[in-house]
Amino acid sequence: MKQKIEQLAKGNFEYQLPEILLSEEKLQIAAVAGDTYRGSFIVSNSQGSRMKGVLYSSSRLFVLSEDK
Repeated sequence: MKQKIEQLAKGNFEYQLPEILLSEEKLQIAAVAGDTYRGSFIVSNSQGSRMKGVLYSSSRLFVLSEDK
């Protein structure tokens, strides 16, 4: 245990990054100007832990919203 504490004190951290799991590999929408489309997808990880991320569109004319 002492060795582990010394290792952490030196800034040596060992951990495995979880694998990101997506319910859809690719999202593609053909939209008509002025219409509203709804859909959803799930982003999770292999360890079931909380994650933070950023979602953006490749088009500045396409607006994403967050449902709570």
